[in-house]
Amino acid sequence: MKTGTLTHCFWSCRKLQMYWSNVLSEMEKIFGLKLGMDPVSLILGLPNQRLTSKHNKRLYCILTYAARMNILLQWINVRVPTVKGRQG
Repeated sequence: MKTGTLTHCFWSCRKLQMYWSNVLSEMEKIFGLKLGMDPVSLILGLPNQRLTSKHNKRLYCILTYAARMNILLQWINVRVPTVKGRQG
């Protein structure tokens, strides 16, 4: 994937793979389910098929939105975003 493309900036960047892995790990703890690294679901915020309740689907959308916003808020920063949010 070419550096600087939207796909690269949100997903394929090697530095962001660890970030998405950490985000997914936290969401799996919250939902008590193995969700899997699905870029379509995580980047677009489409509810994961393993979530059955309306409330969990809504929470998934909110959490993935927050993860994407965290990337956007730090896109110019040299440091990779963290699950805990902005770091100074």
